[in-house]
Amino acid sequence: MDLWVEFKDDLYRKKATVASPHDLQSLKLFAEFIGESTPGVLDPSGKPTVQTVRNHFRRFVSGWSQKNPDAIISRDHTDPVTNDLKTRIRIKLGLSSMTRTRTYITLENYMYLERQLWENDPHDYVHEAYRVFISAKLKDHLYTPARLGE
Repeated sequence: MDLWVEFKDDLYRKKATVASPHDLQSLKLFAEFIGESTPGVLDPSGKPTVQTVRNHFRRFVSGWSQKNPDAIISRDHTDPVTNDLKTRIRIKLGLSSMTRTRTYITLENYMYLERQLWENDPHDYVHEAYRVFISAKLKDHLYTPARLGE
């Protein structure tokens, strides 16, 4: 949300207009602003990835919706911005398309998760069956066909 305030001030200084999150053009300019002000980690030249900028934009939209429940930003505005990020903004700013290498859960990590759930979890569950359900979800996710190939 702080980035939005900085963007509004910057846009007002440049064009003497007021930015609104309900204006599609303002949101596209804001997505560009995010891309320009976010440092990259994966790319050697320091450019952020498209996914990083998309995540920052989604976090802004979620934060705006939480702080302003009566003025939620509609999907009619967020979807075009997301598509614009993948095409025009990516080319204009030279955003990286690199991705991190996938890491998978190991038996050691899984055992840690189960131990945390059954031995060290300070949460007071209304019913102890919830712990069983959470454990079952962990096992279900771990043994899906996609995971078995790993």
